[in-house]
Amino acid sequence: MFIRNITLISIFHILLVGQVYVEADPMYLLNYEKLHFQAGITEPTLIRPNFNLYTQSNNTWYMRWRSNLFVNNSAPNLENTSNLWVGKGLSMFSSMNVSYTNRFVAFSIEPFIFYNQNQDYNEPVRFMSSELSKKRPSTAMTDSTVWKFSRLNDMRAHSEVPYKDVGFRETQLFLHYRYVGIGFSNTNLWWGPGFHSSLIMTNNTTGFPHVMMGTLRDFYIKNFSVNARYFFAELNKEKNAGQPYFTAIVFSATYHSEPVITIGFSRLFLSGGILTEETISLKEALLLPFKLLVKEKLVKDPNDPSSSGEEWDQTLAGYVNFTFPKSGLKIYLEYGQNDARWDWYDFRGNPDHAAASLIGFRKYGLFKNDNLVMGFEYTNLIKARFWFARKMPLWYGRYQFDYSSYDGRYFGAHSGPDSDDMTVYIGYLGDKFAIIPAFNYERHGVVAHPLWPETKFEYRLDCRYKYKGYRLSLYFEREFIENYEFKNHETKWSTVIFLGIERGISLDIIPWLNK
Repeated sequence: MFIRNITLISIFHILLVGQVYVEADPMYLLNYEKLHFQAGITEPTLIRPNFNLYTQSNNTWYMRWRSNLFVNNSAPNLENTSNLWVGKGLSMFSSMNVSYTNRFVAFSIEPFIFYNQNQDYNEPVRFMSSELSKKRPSTAMTDSTVWKFSRLNDMRAHSEVPYKDVGFRETQLFLHYRYVGIGFSNTNLWWGPGFHSSLIMTNNTTGFPHVMMGTLRDFYIKNFSVNARYFFAELNKEKNAGQPYFTAIVFSATYHSEPVITIGFSRLFLSGGILTEETISLKEALLLPFKLLVKEKLVKDPNDPSSSGEEWDQTLAGYVNFTFPKSGLKIYLEYGQNDARWDWYDFRGNPDHAAASLIGFRKYGLFKNDNLVMGFEYTNLIKARFWFARKMPLWYGRYQFDYSSYDGRYFGAHSGPDSDDMTVYIGYLGDKFAIIPAFNYERHGVVAHPLWPETKFEYRLDCRYKYKGYRLSLYFEREFIENYEFKNHETKWSTVIFLGIERGISLDIIPWLNK
């Protein structure tokens, strides 16, 4: 037992103390949470990235190099891949991340190069049938007879052949005192307890430049911890056709006990831009997340209810997470609204209006085996039952803001509007070797096409092996789509294979860097 504990402490020190910050990328989340449970640590992972709680207060350096190779025989379909838009053909990605933190400065920078053959394929065209649209017109559509899921991951976000991307990702610079500060970043973000999806913010697409102020990690007061952040950006015209302001606040509070209870919320506004008729000043955009929740109190002109400012896209989500340290279990729930209510009576009378939800669990140490892991997650973005009788904006459905997308993909849930998404995984997650099979079931246009929604069945196999400081990865994904493009019995198959190699190095061993 003594030797086992020493081994765990050593692994924990190498993987967590050496690493300066925890990325939004969920591929690292399972390893990170497993080590937490084994070491008896209850640090929340609801808001990411987080600067590592266990790095030293003096100079701490960390470097990670990785190189990936992808082979895809059809449309791009990988989710939560940040800058990696894996189109048809061969893709290659290489990067070098260097990160650093001390008592007053925290930064990271990751130069990268990405290449994709971007071979031609039949890009899906998903229209809403004219017969159905006449019966149930959607006020969220710019054209009531046409509804195109134009920002799903299998669309051709880039037309260049081949497609090349070179630049800096996961780049951030913060000035802080005790990890409360302000800075600039283009890192990917993840808000919420989910592993496979989240309603408002995931790393499904490229990270965008933004200003952030608040806590860089959880701030502890005895048995409580809080994490609060404010974000502001003006989305790039080349990456979002609407070029809107992006303003958000995210908050979480945790009580560290048995179980560990975390609650939180995020509130996001997209406003202004070049595709809206209304105008908004920079000052007004900066203050949007702090305005009242109900529209009744916001009306400027009693004779014009629209003067409440609902031209802007507002999304609000709440989070609840229960962590059981002794059993290695996490149970979580996310509930979101995509339409401000007129008053509190409106909310009580019709709570499912413009609502979405996510529920799931992750279990480490399954059947008392430290290396077995299991998880389940279900995301529901299906339109409410009375959508055809009451004006309701779709999730990610406003063309003025390019459908809540960036660089051609949704920055929220990758399944898009009027969809649901279920994933189940169970596997072996050892210190040196891991193999995790997963099954995914996803539907698009559940209400818009009730007779034949587009349905995706997906099988994945994720294998990882650590050898002399290197992490080798093999990923296989086989996808089958039924009712493709909302056509009855139309089917489609696709396959993606991924090979990766990664090496992390703690630079504290180089004395002159610390000086």
